[in-house]
Order: sequence, then structure tokens, then C-alpha cells
Amino acid sequence: MKDRLRPYRNIIAFWILGLLNNFLYVVMNAGAENINEAGIALVYLVNILPTLLVKLTGPYWFHHVSYRCRINLNSALMALCLVIVAWGQSTAVKLLGVAICSLASGIGEASLLAMASFYEAKPCLAAWSSGTGFAGIAGYAWALAFGAADTCFQVQLMVALWIPIAWSLTFFYILGPPWIDKERGADQIVACEDGEISGSDSDGSDDTATEHSASELVTARLSGKERFCFILGLWPYMVPLFLVYSAEYTIQAGFWAAMGFPVTNRASRHAWYKWANFTYQV
Repeated sequence: MKDRLRPYRNIIAFWILGLLNNFLYVVMNAGAENINEAGIALVYLVNILPTLLVKLTGPYWFHHVSYRCRINLNSALMALCLVIVAWGQSTAVKLLGVAICSLASGIGEASLLAMASFYEAKPCLAAWSSGTGFAGIAGYAWALAFGAADTCFQVQLMVALWIPIAWSLTFFYILGPPWIDKERGADQIVACEDGEISGSDSDGSDDTATEHSASELVTARLSGKERFCFILGLWPYMVPLFLVYSAEYTIQAGFWAAMGFPVTNRASRHAWYKWANFTYQV
């Protein structure tokens, strides 16, 4: 019974992880005026560049760090960014917290997308995409709810400390680390030998082990130059996505931040910015 439910648990876990991974990113954008009154665009920029840096460099170092380690690192970064942004005394310190949030989001997204290949790939990727999409709605709804309750931005961020806890619980207790973490451990060879001696509990385990080993060898053999050449081959997908997201962030951080009814009223502009973004996410 438990084995039959495992695929559904994995799909649910990916949806939750997608939601949590992007939730704080959206909350930072929604509270951009509270972080830097001089300009919302700067908050967006700081909330994007570390993520972009992680995704550009990830192929060269991700295979040296286990998924378990990256998930734990993400939990720590999420908690750290909330505390820094909430209690930072200067704009520079708060922007540092936003950068940490972006770093966590980038590591989480790149890791979970790759990790989906070790589970039910297509449904898990669909669940992840659905979760990240819903994070936009949930993040702005979160900001609007606290705004309606007339609470300060610090309270909104401190209440959000449940997110890194939920992130870790979802990964370790609902999903579970992928098999690749074990194979990348120091006892990889010993584990393989023990597996050959002891045999398997199911008929298809030998095929699975061979498939896993082959998959591991392919990634281990790639040099830095080969990884770079492979990434360059993805430009037909990356360029259109870059243009789409550039246009999106220009509208969100530029046009909508400057609009309001009346436009001369700061509170009206702030309210319009949140409601416009919430409507867009829906």
C-alpha cells in the first residue's frame, strides 16, 4: 500500500516545494517599498541576480554537493533572509537579505528541477511548475492580507518563519532524498559491492542499479568545457525566456510601481502595485 502511494506523495511533495521555494521571492517583491523606498526596481534586481548567478554556475559545482546538503542550506538561507530583511537597520542590509533570499530560490529551483529526474519526472515537473505558479498568487495574497490587517512588514516576515521548517519537513518526510545522494557518498563502491553480494528484493532491481550506475558515469565524465558547450546548446530556450522575464519585471517594477489612483498619492500607488501584481498572478 505504501509503495502504491509513493508516486502520489512525490508529486504532492514537489508541488509543496515549488510553492515554498518561490513564496519568499514573491513576498520580497511585494514588500519592495518597505525594503527600499527610493526604488522598487533595485529590489527586483537584487532579487534576480543571485538566482541567475546560481543557475549559470550550478552545472560546474552542483554535482559536488548532495541534494540533502543543498536542501539544508536552503532552509538556513530562508530563515536568515527573513531575519535580516525584517530587522536590518539600513537599506543596504535589507538588500543583503533579499540577495540571500534570491540565492536560496536559485539553489532550490535548480536542484529540484534536476532532482525530478530521480522520481516520476513528468508529473513531478508538472507539480513543481504548478506550485511555483501558485506561489505568485499566495505571496501577493499574503502581503495583501497583512496589509488589510494593518500590520508592519516585520510581523509579516517573522510569521513567515514557518516556511523553512515546512521546506525541510516536506523534503525529508514526504519526498525523501534521491538515490543519487547515496551513490555519491564516500562508501559508493562498498555499497555497490554489498548490493551485488546480497542480491535484490525485486526482479527489476539489477536493471535499476545498472541504469543508476550508467547515469552516474555519464555525469561524472563530463568536463567543465563539455558542460559549457552543452549549456550553449540551450540558447534557443534561454533567449526567449530571458526576453519574457525581462519584459515582465520591467512592467512590475516600472510601470505598475508608478501607477495609482490618484497617482500623486503614495498609498494609492502602493496599493495599486500590490493589487496589479496579484491580478497578474491570478
